[in-house]
Amino acid sequence: MVKVSISGGIGSGKSRLGSLLKNQGFKVLDADLLAKNCLDLATIKNAVFIKFPELADLDDLIMRKKLAAIVFSDKLALRWLEDLIHPCVQDEITKFTKNYPVEIIFIEVPVLAATKDYDFRVVVTAPMELRIARLKQRGLDALDIFNRISSQPTQEEFIASADLVLDGSAEDAEFEKAGLQLIAQINQGSHE
Repeated sequence: MVKVSISGGIGSGKSRLGSLLKNQGFKVLDADLLAKNCLDLATIKNAVFIKFPELADLDDLIMRKKLAAIVFSDKLALRWLEDLIHPCVQDEITKFTKNYPVEIIFIEVPVLAATKDYDFRVVVTAPMELRIARLKQRGLDALDIFNRISSQPTQEEFIASADLVLDGSAEDAEFEKAGLQLIAQINQGSHE
């Protein structure tokens, strides 16, 4: 099995590539979604409440929003949360790959440091203005956007880690063409 990470800054187009790959019949896992599921586990949720007791009695949706506001404005808190959740996410990925063997699996991985154990590392890029516009369309406010972008590596750092780079700002037809070329490159590289 060939494991391919899809990373890049928030709003760069990782999910857009994931949708294209799914439409081509590939399995795509979303590490963000796995992380959200891990946060539902009692052991992880209890650790969060011990660290941030002000979140303990909140409705789940409000708790998640407040937790995001805390960690995206404090790099140490973000690292603590990533260290707490990352093993659970890795366990879920491992379980999936054992139970559903496929030739190639793509995993959307927003945390750059988590991409080191993959066979191929794809990075999706986009100009900052477009990324900000996409995040505003998702309903994030200016401070939240600033905090989330600031908490991530730079686009240059993402690119430096990449085996393949895809322009997430391309028009649909060009993006699809580039995505299909990327699939061909990964297929070719996995058989060498």
